[in-house]
Amino acid sequence: MNKAFVTVTTSARLHLGFYNFVSENRVYGSLGVAIKQPELILKASLQEGKTIKSPIEYEYYANLVERVAEKLGVKGYLIAFEKTLPRHVGLGSTTQTLLAVALAFKKLLRLNVKIRDLAAILGRGDVSGIGVATFERGGFIVDSGRRKPAIGPLKKPTTSNDIPAVVFRASVPKSWKFVVITPSRKRGLSEREEEPILSEPPVPPKDLQRELYEIVLEKIIPSVLEKDITVFGRALTKLQLIVGRYFSKYQGGVFCCEETESVIDAFNKLGCEGYGQSSWGPTAYCLVKGYKRAMKIFLETMKYIDFDFSGYITEVRNYGAKATILHM
Repeated sequence: MNKAFVTVTTSARLHLGFYNFVSENRVYGSLGVAIKQPELILKASLQEGKTIKSPIEYEYYANLVERVAEKLGVKGYLIAFEKTLPRHVGLGSTTQTLLAVALAFKKLLRLNVKIRDLAAILGRGDVSGIGVATFERGGFIVDSGRRKPAIGPLKKPTTSNDIPAVVFRASVPKSWKFVVITPSRKRGLSEREEEPILSEPPVPPKDLQRELYEIVLEKIIPSVLEKDITVFGRALTKLQLIVGRYFSKYQGGVFCCEETESVIDAFNKLGCEGYGQSSWGPTAYCLVKGYKRAMKIFLETMKYIDFDFSGYITEVRNYGAKATILHM
């Protein structure tokens, strides 16, 4: 009897900020990119009974897998996580993990269901659609934001149409490198902590909203198409500072913490093309052209900080998550 095994590989995303907080019809239009590192890799098969293998946080990953299995009606499985993504640091680990497990079950059960349908079943994309879109397609993404409820707060998506649509997607040159630094002893807000903040967004001044639209439509999108890293980086930094100020009362400043501010200050002094904080942090990133330049900035940044951190140089993943099936 043939037995199928599936390997799913995906990776982190950087949430680059919002270009729309709340308008007449939409809330939380977002920008982001898939990055190649760090990676999540899992292997899965169907079996009698339930087996989870994880190098860290067994109970957490077992709960995520069971959450997906219950939604999809999977009774028995083996899921082995070979690599996992850091949690609560601004890299989108929960969405990537849930969708990776769902994609594995989809392949094993031969389900005729799209990634966005799986995301809706799992309640992902409730604020930003960047995690779903980068899992699905990779690259640089601008999403539509959620449709604004007629009354009351935002609710979890129930169909794929409730998840923010991709309004712009482009591949990013391989030469565009991201220097990524995550302070080790800090954590960004969890989904539970961010829910009361984001469920009913305060209305921003009209001039601020217009400025964000202009940054995205006149600078960011054209510069991606024209492969102009300088214009893109400057516009991204400007947008990041606006978004940071908007949320400053919730995170104690433009950036999440002193450690992230130190990294951002170093990136600014060292001449990054653009920089910012991913999601609620504490992960900070610097955009630069070329690996040698990125490595120089990475090494120089260490002279400015005196705390433990994880760091790496990566680039945009211009494709979606991969699933490979092996029959034995």
